[in-house]
Amino acid sequence: MEGYDLTIDDELPVVQLPGIAEWSENYAFIGYDFETRTGFCAYIGRWVKNPTVFREQLYLFLPDGSVLSHIAMGKPASREVITAGCLEFRCEEVGGRWKINFEGPMRRDTLAQLQTEPVVQGHPTPVKFEVVIDHQCPTWMFPRGDNTTFGKFHYEQMGESRGSISVDQQTLAFRAPTYRDHTRGPRNLSHYDGHIWLQLHFPSGPSFSTYQMWHNNGGDVEQILNLGTSVRPGELREAKLLNSPRLPSLDNLLDPVTVQISLEGRELTLQGKPVATLAYSFSKDVEFYYGLVPSLVDFYSIEQPLLFESGEGPVMGYMQRSGPFAKRR
Repeated sequence: MEGYDLTIDDELPVVQLPGIAEWSENYAFIGYDFETRTGFCAYIGRWVKNPTVFREQLYLFLPDGSVLSHIAMGKPASREVITAGCLEFRCEEVGGRWKINFEGPMRRDTLAQLQTEPVVQGHPTPVKFEVVIDHQCPTWMFPRGDNTTFGKFHYEQMGESRGSISVDQQTLAFRAPTYRDHTRGPRNLSHYDGHIWLQLHFPSGPSFSTYQMWHNNGGDVEQILNLGTSVRPGELREAKLLNSPRLPSLDNLLDPVTVQISLEGRELTLQGKPVATLAYSFSKDVEFYYGLVPSLVDFYSIEQPLLFESGEGPVMGYMQRSGPFAKRR
């Protein structure tokens, strides 16, 4: 597999919107420090109902297991600072260094609060967050094709980060492996049935990434995406997730996770345990909501850093899984 050579126009938002219905552009960055039990997932994307408007989402994992959350919409003042108001992404080096800053209000919830409907309005807490990410690994460009879920233009990349979270008169420093993606294309979830986005980091290398996705065509659920790669500095190789650890139900949210993977000429079975959990919801028209609210919308999304066991030592992992709420099946 060949890494993709990025340009500044690949990295920054498009200059001219293409005039395609439901077109969007989305950025994602995630990282988790298993020693300090702190981490982040930060997203900024264009609103499909008006792509000149951006939506920002920031979720911060805290050592006590609670999660800070922020969702807002707005218009950026410049192309170089990707923002919807309080959360800012800056590309400081093409295909390499990114800086993320946040200063603003966030709500703080336990997992139990995010699971209990109705999810009540949270008290705003002032938070500062900053992280610098260095991406020293090749960029993985997905095959281009017509789709309305993961985008016609989609690339991903491993990295390393240093950052801090300041909240409640405390500053929590972290250092974490990170992952990012950037997507462009129509965004329509009318046939969507869920996905798995998983990264693993072996103690002596390599790292591993996979993206699986499903559509529901009139009751017939079909896997439409199953891509994977192993990653070392300077090298991408074919790899694959051999099973699909979808959530049987939200009652199984905290269960151990078993993954079977093929990489670098070997097959491995790993079992991991979640060390933190974030839960939120989204709709077929790509609107996002705090917590799990099946009375309002169609899908849940669960994000979990996981620690896996292996003969080589602990394997750090991060998994995002989504699917339809049970009543929608």
